[in-house]
Amino acid sequence: MTGRHSPDTPKRPRAASSRTQHGPTVTGRRGELADLTRPRWLSRLGRRLDQRDPPGTGSARQAAILVVLVLVDDGEPELLLTQRSDGLGYLPGAAVFPGGSVERSDRTPVDTALREAHEETGLDPGSVEILGHLSERSTPDARFVVTPVVAWSRQLSFNAPISPDEVTAMGLVGLATLSPLRADNHVALRRIAGDGLGHYPNSALSGVLPPMTAAVVRELVGVVAAVRRDPGDTPEGRDRPGPE
Repeated sequence: MTGRHSPDTPKRPRAASSRTQHGPTVTGRRGELADLTRPRWLSRLGRRLDQRDPPGTGSARQAAILVVLVLVDDGEPELLLTQRSDGLGYLPGAAVFPGGSVERSDRTPVDTALREAHEETGLDPGSVEILGHLSERSTPDARFVVTPVVAWSRQLSFNAPISPDEVTAMGLVGLATLSPLRADNHVALRRIAGDGLGHYPNSALSGVLPPMTAAVVRELVGVVAAVRRDPGDTPEGRDRPGPE
């Protein structure tokens, strides 16, 4: 969640524009371009996330963030994070998940998370598959309730440039390196570029996770660790004898 606000203070709804009017259309739970041959632990993760309470409808304004697990070549999962623009007055340079507040055109938190991720990073919503959501979290000022929408992808695709007023850069961080988080919530990312050409330069990027982002990361790490403890899974999802 970027822009003038942070994951702890979601953005206000934008005025109608050609960018939002002609943004990605969300047609269902699964992205059209997503590779559905997912590892078994991801299927277990999806089932566990689906068992959680649905997003609430209280008096606080609703917001959503997109938490994407990236599995390139069946390697260890990585998370997509953005770095807030250095020119922003609040939490400049912080490492956060893309997201923002619900707009009238959004039917569900999934719509919000995918729309905001596209607006901020150019992420093609068809390149990810939605798994479910983590626990709702209130912002420090209690004005917003944020739903973390969890998705996964084998190969992220971008069909628009990043929004430079909101995002300086974006990168991936290995989930294993976040267990546990450093006391100062500092993370080192592998920078990626959403140029629509699959160009992923391997250069360093770093930032600090704000409190809400850090809380979401800790919850996700715990849930993923629990579903991956089951023996008998290869990265491709076939059985094998013995524990992982």
